[in-house]
Amino acid sequence: KQVPLDIITYNAAINVCAQNKQWQWVLQLLQDMRDNEIPPNIITYTTAIRACGKVGQWQRALQLFEGIEDCFLDTITYNAAITACANGGQWQRALLLMEQMQRTGVATDTITYNAAISACGRRGQWHRALELLEEMGVNRLAANITTYRATLSACAKAGEWQRVLLLLEDMQSKGILPNACTYLVAISACEKAGQWQKALQLLEEMQDKLVRVNTDKCDTAISVS
Repeated sequence: KQVPLDIITYNAAINVCAQNKQWQWVLQLLQDMRDNEIPPNIITYTTAIRACGKVGQWQRALQLFEGIEDCFLDTITYNAAITACANGGQWQRALLLMEQMQRTGVATDTITYNAAISACGRRGQWHRALELLEEMGVNRLAANITTYRATLSACAKAGEWQRVLLLLEDMQSKGILPNACTYLVAISACEKAGQWQKALQLLEEMQDKLVRVNTDKCDTAISVS
């Protein structure tokens, strides 16, 4: 029995392809929908944008975003586009999308800021990353471990080891406990700056708090810094 081709079927297929990083198949299915006169909805577009963003195809992601028709652009879709820009190191485009959100009345959230901070950090814009962190507080958005890790990485990459330590203190004062990746970014920053005593202190602090290290998950955080 032939499976009926409708929006639900296509969205399910696109989601499977996206989860397996088959972005080209995602785009093909999207074209098939148009050929079969099945209009994509916002879920279709968002999934496709995420699929492209995850594999560094930020140009494709933005083309999809800019080509959305007859759908309300919500926070989730904007976040997918901003994350795609972040993965591609396109910090200016990420900030422009944030500004567009605010200008059109679409609510920003913690994920929005995390992606924008990450985008800035990848291109050495640590001042802007710190400004975004501060802006979150002004907008009463709660920072989380991801927020601080991205900001720490931005400062670490720029050699701002003292700011890294201040951020580490700040997050703990707000009840956000550093994880292994956060500590390792800070330790790496101190090590690169020749601050061996600080690095050893942080290592001892990790051990005292019984923080376990998962090297596979932390490699990316350290390489960014």
